[in-house]
Amino acid sequence: MTLTDTAAIVVDTSVLLNFVKVGRIDLMQFIGVSLLLPDDVYAEVTRPEQRAVVDRAVAAGVLIRETIADLAEVVLFAELAQSGRFGPGERATMAVALVRGSAVAIQERPAQAEMLRRNRHAKIITTEDIIICAIRSGAITVAEADALLVEWRTRHRFASRLATFRDFFREV
Repeated sequence: MTLTDTAAIVVDTSVLLNFVKVGRIDLMQFIGVSLLLPDDVYAEVTRPEQRAVVDRAVAAGVLIRETIADLAEVVLFAELAQSGRFGPGERATMAVALVRGSAVAIQERPAQAEMLRRNRHAKIITTEDIIICAIRSGAITVAEADALLVEWRTRHRFASRLATFRDFFREV
């Protein structure tokens, strides 16, 4: 996956925590564009050990903290709250991405559907997409990526639609 046509990706809690939980937040940097972290997503990272990982990623420049201040973002954030279907992190992620025309890294299907309902050309990035970028960049092997899939499934209740990353790559 090449994401050179987008300047930034707004990261939701679901995708962020998938990498934090397996100790591989470093893999997010291999996507090759700025990763924006809305304050409302940051606030949803409540475990001290996870917050420390995120703080280090922000300090290292892997993630860029963003505050919703633009009036259009605030209005959309409030509008998304009216449905009662989305938490603050999802609302912030969608509001920033939709208003700024950025891609969004979000795992939940209802939020993905809402993004596409509001912008049928919205670029949606998943945890798996980020792993594919990391494999292509040489940061991780297919076998290591498959081991992450197993860990996510068995220890973190993350159900990927992929059984293996081997379907995308042939290791020599």
